[in-house]
Order: sequence, then C-alpha cells, then structure tokens
Amino acid sequence: MFKVVSRFARMVRNLRTILTDGLSLLAAVSRRRTAVAAENLFLRKQLALCKRTVKAVLTRLGYLEFGQALVAETVANVGQEELAF
Repeated sequence: MFKVVSRFARMVRNLRTILTDGLSLLAAVSRRRTAVAAENLFLRKQLALCKRTVKAVLTRLGYLEFGQALVAETVANVGQEELAF
C-alpha cells in the first residue's frame, strides 16, 4: 500500500513539474520583444556593475596587481626563451 502511495505522489510531483515548466515555456515564448530587450539591458548593466565591484575589491586587496605582475613576468620570460633558441 505504501509503495502505491509513494508512486502516486511521485507521479503527481512529476506532472506538476511538467505543467509548471510548460507554462513557463509558454510565458517565455509569448513575451514581447521589447520586454526581452529590456531584461537583457538590465542584466548587462548588472554584470558590468558586478565586474567593476570585483575588480575594485581585488585591487584593494592587492591581488590584481599581483596577477598582472605575474602575467607580465611570464610573458617576458617566454620572450627571452624564444630569443635563446
């Protein structure tokens, strides 16, 4: 009896998931082009702000300069190795 109830509960949960995903797909398809463009613009601004914030924090902690110096040193060493051959 318990197996029947748990299988039925799983089936109901799966059907509910399929129904909500289908409704989400329908809503996404029916959205206006301007709404999608506005959302993209908002997300791009949010990403730019996040990048700026992360860069500022890394600079304040000194990691950014360390990383840039490491890259510059590696590039300089690679250039010298190429000249040695």
